Amino acid sequence: MNPINIPVRCSGRYTFKITNKKTGVEKNLPAKADNLLLISFFRESLSNRNQSEGFMSGIVVGSGTTPPVVTDTSLELFVAGTATQQGAVIPNVVNATVYPRYVTRAMTKRFNGSALAGAPLTEVGVAITTNAGTTPNASTPLASRALITDTEGNPTSITVLADEYLDVTYEMTTYALDGVTGTLSINIDGTVEDFGYEIRPISMNSTTAWPQASFSSGTAILSAKSFPSASTISGQFTAASDVDTFEDPASATQPPELFQSDRSFTSYKQAPVWDESDFSATGILTLPLNNGNFSEGIKSFLLNFGFNSPSGNRVLGMHRMILDRPIPKNANRIFEFPIKLSMSNASTPGV
Repeated sequence: MNPINIPVRCSGRYTFKITNKKTGVEKNLPAKADNLLLISFFRESLSNRNQSEGFMSGIVVGSGTTPPVVTDTSLELFVAGTATQQGAVIPNVVNATVYPRYVTRAMTKRFNGSALAGAPLTEVGVAITTNAGTTPNASTPLASRALITDTEGNPTSITVLADEYLDVTYEMTTYALDGVTGTLSINIDGTVEDFGYEIRPISMNSTTAWPQASFSSGTAILSAKSFPSASTISGQFTAASDVDTFEDPASATQPPELFQSDRSFTSYKQAPVWDESDFSATGILTLPLNNGNFSEGIKSFLLNFGFNSPSGNRVLGMHRMILDRPIPKNANRIFEFPIKLSMSNASTPGV
């Protein structure tokens, strides 16, 4: 079998605000930090199926000055970490009309200035934890790291006084698979057949199909989870379909197949296997005997990148994959769907 090859691009950015504890006066800082997503994020997103892990809910700051590299696992010189929520859930920013289409999710966390000891802060990161309420420390693995820079992109520092709060907002942008094409080769009754396909995003304004940051343990989370899901739970599976046309990507309506259990891929023949050489994972989803049996064959797949993620969150939203001709399937056949998903860093929108 030749798996479909799905390349995903993501980016991230930090912005900063200082608030005086006594007066409440707020000051948005010109400093920013365009991040590098790290190997821990890619590995967690693609291959860890443990639903209780992969929470991106804590932020760390430090005084290191070495530029980030993708193999970093921590800050160079840790100062403090926080999972303290500041404000409500931030709605998605959605570009569903103009290429490149994307969705940006965000969360804001607060540092107490008294915990920062007036240290010059020069680096920042997002931690990956097994509990949304966990305050990250120096050894907590990172999903992202960046040096703090001025408006010209030059390294700079932030100093926070004991009578101030530092609010750090992290934005993560995921680019849609907009017109990805390829060939799926499968064995049908002993003969290998090729099926061309195209993948496009759908329902980008639906927070079911493309979830926004959600609350867990009293704090907003993003989630490092994004392999196509196989499940028996309604709303959590990838599905076979007889739909043969692409929907409007800007729709706010969730696709009906998401809740039709007789179309669902219910299990993995092979759980995703991580390959560090190209930041990818390959897995095989199983469509059982009684599912996906359409009179004219399978014409498309609803790709649900939920991967049993922490509730209401995932890296990539839903897409439809339409075939150039139907795949025959009946109640005497199990269909095995091989998928290779890879991830890489991209430029932040507007940069």
